[in-house]
Amino acid sequence: LVFISEFGFTRDARTQIPTEPVTLDAIGQKAVKAVESAAPELRVNVNGYFNLFSGGGLGDDANIWHYRNRATWTKGRHTVQFGLDVERDQMYTYDTSFASGTSTFNGSRTALASVTNSGDAFADFALGLPNDFNQAARSAQDFSEIKWQPFVQDDWRITRNLTLNLGLRWEPWLPPVNTRGPGTAFVPGVQSQVAPDAPVGLLFTGDRGIQKSVFPRDWNNFAPRVGFAWDLKGDGRTVIRSSYGVYYRSIPLNLVRTSYSGSAFTSLTVDITNPTSFDDPYAGYAPGNPFPFTVPDISTLSTYKFVRPVVTSVLDPASRTGYTQQWNFTLERQLRSDLALSVGYVGNRSTGIMATYQANPAVYGPGATTGNTESRRLYKGLGALAVASPWAKENYHGLQAQVTKRAGHGLSLLANYVYSKCMDNTTSQVLGADAGGGSQIHKFDLNADYARCDFDTTHVGNISAVYDVPRTNLKGLGGVVTNGWSVTSILSLRSGLPFTVYSGRDNSLTGVPNNDLADQLVSHITRPSGADETVYFDKSLYAVNSIGTFGSSGRNSLIGSGNWNLDAAVVKQTQFTERIGIQLRFEGFNVFNHTRFDNPVATVTNGNFGKITSAGDARVLQLGAKLIF
Repeated sequence: LVFISEFGFTRDARTQIPTEPVTLDAIGQKAVKAVESAAPELRVNVNGYFNLFSGGGLGDDANIWHYRNRATWTKGRHTVQFGLDVERDQMYTYDTSFASGTSTFNGSRTALASVTNSGDAFADFALGLPNDFNQAARSAQDFSEIKWQPFVQDDWRITRNLTLNLGLRWEPWLPPVNTRGPGTAFVPGVQSQVAPDAPVGLLFTGDRGIQKSVFPRDWNNFAPRVGFAWDLKGDGRTVIRSSYGVYYRSIPLNLVRTSYSGSAFTSLTVDITNPTSFDDPYAGYAPGNPFPFTVPDISTLSTYKFVRPVVTSVLDPASRTGYTQQWNFTLERQLRSDLALSVGYVGNRSTGIMATYQANPAVYGPGATTGNTESRRLYKGLGALAVASPWAKENYHGLQAQVTKRAGHGLSLLANYVYSKCMDNTTSQVLGADAGGGSQIHKFDLNADYARCDFDTTHVGNISAVYDVPRTNLKGLGGVVTNGWSVTSILSLRSGLPFTVYSGRDNSLTGVPNNDLADQLVSHITRPSGADETVYFDKSLYAVNSIGTFGSSGRNSLIGSGNWNLDAAVVKQTQFTERIGIQLRFEGFNVFNHTRFDNPVATVTNGNFGKITSAGDARVLQLGAKLIF
């Protein structure tokens, strides 16, 4: 019986302070900082032209304590491992981003309903007519979380050529708690008792069923694993391996932090659609300018008066831990003493993955305009509402093949190829969203965006080679010069990444700007005749979406350019004595200087729509030396 114990501690601290030579309020914009102590910011986004983005003042201090204890016991044909993993996370964070406000111009203010694709973002900017103004005050947070995960595994050698692996892991979820404020939840139709002035549905810690963490503890997370390895003839030349396992996906602390940063009561967010002017975004805004904001004492929650509409982010108190099922089947064959082939199938399915969605879109109907957005929202008194809930799903299937040639006659090779497909209903929203966020495309159906994952790559291939140049029998200086040479190279090939064509307008009139799909006017998208290679598709085949619709083109409906790349190096190793040597390296990245195009600009209202405006790095050559002693 062997015991192994490990203890680790990790600390990660970060502070970001933007320094801007000029801010909008300094040159006359009537929008004071939402938090008086916030660092100066500059945030103006003119779609398709420029984005003045300074970043915001923020900081975090994260501490992780990790303890692992495991024991190994071998008896007969069984090798049993059992143990316990314990992790304690603590994070203090503050974020004053958006305290100076963000103005966005998308061309909708100069668009004419009777003219397709009309309107220009720069014209909106020149007239001082943004389509959206957002300003927020946030408070500091201090989270703590602990994870206890016992496990047991038995590697059972049933026969000489068959081994069975059995395991079980228990991963109860004890959600993190913020010690600096009440948790915020959303349950439609329920009135808060601890905050009577809150809009219906907005609940806080202390309300019935809402605990301090909001998320409930989840104790039944038992994760089984099973697998086997079968040496068909017992000679080690042909082996079949297969396994299946369940893996629970604990909620990232950063996602919870992001949600809390925009929670009502401890923060305040204002989002104004089509403000009167860039100079005075609060002109005509009925509630008036509520800033600067001071975080109220938690004891005042029962008498607190909420500024309506309440723009906030919340947690779903009915959440449970998401999980991934993984399985694989692999055939390995040794073709000769230095050559092996492996072919396998790998699949996984993720269910109930925590992600954020927009739960309070405005409903389109007769007479709908951007001016009556708030009155058309599903839940009155609430504005944009970002809900963190386990609604995301994903599945992956892939064929994986690998050929390995071990060193022989100075040459070793490794080649692999993957043919796969990944599908999900969101990729970006698993990162979380703060007040008013959550940007699923189809606002009333969370499964309507089910399509290829943002990172889905159908074909991926890699070939790496190392060749040690044969040594000569020369002595002295001749041997030093001619011996110790090797050449290495890696050739990478992949097909393109999918991308979505956006309208750039809120023609669905749901109150979520710049998130609608474009309308696709034909079934097959082509490149215009005679166009250069930076024009990826014919932009005339798309239009901004029709009023009251989400667009017809579909999420991730187009595929970008495939790429290939070759990196290589020549290495010279010289040994002066038994203990001292030098290594010289001449390395080339993207040796053939092949242009690796990024995806094209894919927003209809952008002036570069349909064009490729960026690419990967050009060729880089470098020479290095390393003294070895």
